[in-house]
Amino acid sequence: MTDIKCKWTEAGYPPEAFNEECAKFIFGSHYNQRISYYGHKVEVLNKEAALLLDGRLLEWSQFKKLEGNYVYLQTGFKLEDSHEIRPIRQEKASGEYLFTVCNAVRNYAKPIFKEMHSYFELTCPDGKIYNFGLQSTDEIEKGGVSYGFATVTGNLSCPDSNEFMGERVTIHKTPSSISQEKGEALLEQLRREKKEGLPFNWWQNNCAHFVASHASVVDIDISVHRSLLGMWLPNKFNLAVECYIDSLPKIAQNILTVIAKILLFIPTIFVNMITYLFLGAWRAFSHNKRRVALICNPYDFFFKLPTVNMPHALLAWQKEQKNTYTESATRIVGALI
Repeated sequence: MTDIKCKWTEAGYPPEAFNEECAKFIFGSHYNQRISYYGHKVEVLNKEAALLLDGRLLEWSQFKKLEGNYVYLQTGFKLEDSHEIRPIRQEKASGEYLFTVCNAVRNYAKPIFKEMHSYFELTCPDGKIYNFGLQSTDEIEKGGVSYGFATVTGNLSCPDSNEFMGERVTIHKTPSSISQEKGEALLEQLRREKKEGLPFNWWQNNCAHFVASHASVVDIDISVHRSLLGMWLPNKFNLAVECYIDSLPKIAQNILTVIAKILLFIPTIFVNMITYLFLGAWRAFSHNKRRVALICNPYDFFFKLPTVNMPHALLAWQKEQKNTYTESATRIVGALI
């Protein structure tokens, strides 16, 4: 039995409807994870494999003729619209808006430094649940280290793919009730951002920053800033240091800035040159037309840099919240509501 046929059988799909081309389509693009998430299966129709498309079954021989890119949601495959936000699922009306901070810890990553991805859910009063995440694009992935400091237009994913990864991730979730006014304003902002795009930068405008900045819109204060030197220290320690520096009188900050400029003039110029020439900052662009993504100034370099936005800092905040819970298995949504 071929590997692809084994996957088909293990997924519980009907063996009599096995089609190698259909199986490669499903498993090659990880649609199987989404099909499992919603409790769906490949069915048999007219003696061949059939997939769910907009709530109706369609034979593979007809489905493969369709043009365009498709996303899999609660009603099955749906033609993708890069400018539209769509709910990941529809549940019973809750009557309120709920903002849920999510952190997916990938269980297959090395234990020394767990790989994480941050995103958030927005539950609407009518029971529609959206989730949003900011991810890098193929452009920045292929560029590797040469794009390390570059800012590109990121992929505002809706829904976020980490929700479908099942037991491959442990998802930490922290829900908070928000007002109708804040919920509506956030949803409108996200629709606009989906159309216009958002800048993505590995260090400053990453997934953790995306969550924290949108949490602030609904009055949830989360700090995800961590210095590279202090990222292993407790979250409260980092916050205390930042608060201490920011609380100094303006004249004291000015004096320290002058000292920092004198002491760190040469190191700062060196870091800026390396960043600009070799780490992709010259490629940087964003909607406010910044030429460089991360060129440090002496004061920041002395006290706060290199500072990055960390999903680990967001997870530290979650662990301090009593209502944080975890999910580690594939969610079966069940029947449509």
